Parts: sequence; structure tokens; C-alpha cells
Amino acid sequence: MFLKAGLGTSLGLAGGGLLAACDWVLPESPAPTPVPVETPADIPDDPSPTPIATPEPAQTPTPVPEPSPTPEPVEQVLRVAHGAALPADLLDRYTDADCPLGTAVRSGLTRITNELELEPDWAIEWESLTEEAGWRFRIRENADGWGEGVPLTALDFARAWRRVLQPENSNPFTWLLADIELAGAYAAGEVGEDELGIDVVDDWTLDVRLSRSRVSFPVLAATRLLAPVPPDDLDPCIDNGLFRFDGQANERITLVPNEFHWEFGDSEVARLELVDDSDVHVVNEFRFANLDLVRVHNNDVPRVRSDDAVADRMRAATPGSLICLIPQVSHPPFNDPAVRRAISKVIDRRRLELIVEGRLAAAYRFFPGGLFPELDDALAGEGADFNVDEAYDEIAQSLYPIPAEWPRFGLDIPSTNTYQDRIARDIAAQLNENLDITVPVRVHDPERHEEGLRQGEFALTWLEWTYRYADPASGYGELFPGDRAASDVIDWQDPDYDELAELADSLDNPAARAQAYARCEEMLLEEGVYVPIAHPVSYFLVQSWISGLPYDDSGRLIPPGQFGTHLSSRVSVIERP
Repeated sequence: MFLKAGLGTSLGLAGGGLLAACDWVLPESPAPTPVPVETPADIPDDPSPTPIATPEPAQTPTPVPEPSPTPEPVEQVLRVAHGAALPADLLDRYTDADCPLGTAVRSGLTRITNELELEPDWAIEWESLTEEAGWRFRIRENADGWGEGVPLTALDFARAWRRVLQPENSNPFTWLLADIELAGAYAAGEVGEDELGIDVVDDWTLDVRLSRSRVSFPVLAATRLLAPVPPDDLDPCIDNGLFRFDGQANERITLVPNEFHWEFGDSEVARLELVDDSDVHVVNEFRFANLDLVRVHNNDVPRVRSDDAVADRMRAATPGSLICLIPQVSHPPFNDPAVRRAISKVIDRRRLELIVEGRLAAAYRFFPGGLFPELDDALAGEGADFNVDEAYDEIAQSLYPIPAEWPRFGLDIPSTNTYQDRIARDIAAQLNENLDITVPVRVHDPERHEEGLRQGEFALTWLEWTYRYADPASGYGELFPGDRAASDVIDWQDPDYDELAELADSLDNPAARAQAYARCEEMLLEEGVYVPIAHPVSYFLVQSWISGLPYDDSGRLIPPGQFGTHLSSRVSVIERP
């Protein structure tokens, strides 16, 4: 358009100049004839105005939000009741006014993961000794394991283990180290440290010579009962674990990450506060979010289970022990295995569960299901079933075919503040109902009961066995073999069983080990050596904002401190309200 308009104007100016120069006269043009304009045939009288488009409203631009400031990190504080964080036996045996936690917050050579698997702690690796039975542990080289300028060495572990074995200490857990070469002679004062099978090769190497091959020994080393002891010239309360003691005030113990532990910096928890769990108000403290992890006292379990405010946060724990009866083979009628088996068959364990409202789980074998999955598979179908008819069939073929004529015996139990008295009395009632015999329940002071147990005084007695480490050897290999220090509570001995248990603990293949231990269980049930009754079940309240606690394959909480587990660096507090 711009180009056409410009061209027309130029031509018009040029033409006008040329006409003027030639002085030409144009002839007069006739007037144009007007053309009539036609009127539209149909014009409305009142035409509607052309609508005017409504303008679009002005668009207000969307404001760009100002970037939010990065929130300050919140210090993670984990508030726990004592019994939820530390095993009771550690607190009972190692507590004093100046050193309230002792070995309860120390780390060993190895430790157990959330999945109940073995992993390194202060030992970075371990291997079998090449020329004899035993293990070599290589310890992390460090300059400050006990604090600035004080390394943690192999000598510290050797010192701790010798102390467990020293006879003047009367340590009830010497049996844990019974397989160390000459451990019995050392405990009796017959040999010195130089002959004991614990050798400090150098600062970072510890050799442990054993009297037999033991695959489970590195697992056993995870228990904090065998935690290292600081050098004699240091404060005995020094800790070498992930958390260390940081003070005690207002009935609350404070732990903080230990800057000298090899894992320092990995924990998200900045402070761990321990509250005495004997306080009857711990459940209320949990309800008001003042505590994050609480062990529910046995007597409180039914009340908490029916409390809508907290019931959904109650978790059952993996059983850590077995309650069983020991029919001593040196006391008639229990010198006949048929009678021992019959006693097991006339006890309805599910009835016991109901009596204590779920605080016990019926036990049909030594270890609860879900603790060692491969053993579960190997033991499929094995168990001590309730069957009165089968019991009478056994008795009919025994040396004592008429129960009413059996030699008299009682059920001897230790006195405690728990529910075991009710369980024992119901067992006695079931023996009366199903065998028509009267079995008095005799309650003894715990020390008196233990003495009578070890002296073989009781015909039928109560035993609660705690699993000290996460391996089947902690039961089949520790309690029943005749050459074990812990087996002096049972009169029964069988060289074939001893050989089988020793073989099982020497096998590297997990499936083969499980099969060997399944055969151990089968032999024990065939001989009626023990009567499995129940696994005590603990319950914990766990706040929803706690992450990283260990659970087993059955969804049960593995309490910190059980089997050598710890409150690990994986535990964290998320979105605390």
C-alpha cells in the first residue's frame, strides 16, 4: 500500500507540469447524467443498533511468590523410657551412682543390624584362625576411641573378657566364653592369662583360640555383656558407643552422640533422653507426646490395649526368652522319657495365653517363629502339641502306667512380681484335670530357687531362658549339652546330642546349620528334656514420627539392646508435631 500511494502522487505532479507547458485547451465536458439511487425495498422503521462488543476485563498478572526462607533444622531429640532402650539385666548389674549406664552404652567388636544380621562395629573384619579353632579380629585403627588421645585397642577387649572369667567376680555369664581355650581352668584359678586362649597380637589384632569350631562366636561377641573395658587409669564410666553419657538431672539421663565413635556424624538424633520406666505415668507422658518410645508394663497391657488414644501405636516385640518346665531325669517318674513327653502333651498353651491376655505367646519349640527364618523352614511340622489321648498312650507304655500312683512331686518356681504365678497354678490345674494328679506350686526366693535348680533338688521346675545372641546356638548349644557351664541346671545328658550341637555350630552353610539344629530340637522333644510353655511378649508404644527402629519379618519390634542390637544411627525423628 505504501509503495502504490507514493507512485501515484509522483505521476500526477509530472502530468500537471507537462500540460501547462504545452498550453493545451481541453474541450468542455458535458454535464454527467445523474444516476438515480434506488431506495432499499425493506428498511425497518426502527433499526436495532449494531451491538458494541463488551471489552474483555483487564487481566491482572499472577503475582510471583517470594521464595520461602529455608527453615532452620530442628534438633532431633529422642525421648525414651529406660526399659525401651536398654536391657534390664544390663541396668540391674552395671548401675551405680557414678556410672549409671556402664556397659549398656558401649560397643563391642561386632553388632547386630535391624535385620538381625552380623555387621562390624569396632572390629572391621574377622577370619578363622588357620592352624586351630578360633577367630582373628582386626580392630579399627584409631587414636581416640576412649577419648582424645586414648586409643581403643585389642587389649581393652582382652581385659573385659578376662574380667568376665575371673572367679572373684562371680559373673553369671561366664558360660558365654566357655569355649575359649582353658577358660574353665582360668575361671578356677588354675592357669594364668598367658595360657588363656585370648591373645593380643598387637594393638589392632585380637586372636581368640577356642576348644572347638564355632561359627556363632562372632555373633556372640556382639552382646554388650562382653563390651570392652577402659584402661585402668581412665574414668571407668567412659563410653565407646555411638552415644555417650552426658549428665543426669530431674530423673532424666541424657545421652549425646559420641564424637570419638567411628560412626560419629551419621546419627540424626542430637540427644537421647532416658526416663525411668518404673514411673507409673510413662503411658500418660507418651499420650501427651512427651515420650517417643515406652515399654508397657505387663500389668498395664490390657488397659493400654483398650485405650483408643494410644492403642494403635502399641507394638508387640520379638520374644527374647522362653519359659519352659524342666522334668529332671534323676527324679521318678521323670526318669522315663514317656512320662516327660506326656507332661508336655497335657498342657494347653493357648489357654495360658488367654489367662494373661496376650502377654505370652504359646511355645511349641525352643525359638519363636520369625526369629530365624531358615530354622523355621527346617522345623516345619515340629512341635509339642496338646493331645491328652496321646499322653495316655505314652503313659500306658511307660514304667509308671497309672498317674495316680506316681511318686509325689511339686512345681517349684521363683517368686517374682509378674504373671508367672498365675501361669504355674494353671499348669498345676491342667495336670490335675487331665492326669488326675495333685501338683502343689512351691514358690521360692529367686536365689534359693536358682540354688535348688543347680543342685538338682526339684523334680519339676520352672526355667526362663534368655536368648543372649542372635543364633540358634544361644539355646541348643548353650543350655542342653552336658559339657556346657549353663547345662548344670539339667540332669539329662546325651553324647549324641552334644556331638550334633557341636557339629551344627561348625557348619558354614546356613541351610545345613538349620537342618542340624532342627534335628537337635527333634531329639529334645523325643527325650522330653524340656517342656516348652510360652514366649513372654513385651509391648511398646512407638510414636508415629519415629523412623528407623528394627522390626522382624513378622512385624514385631526388635527392642534396642536385644541380641546385641543398638539404637543405631538409622533412628530419626520425622515431623514431630
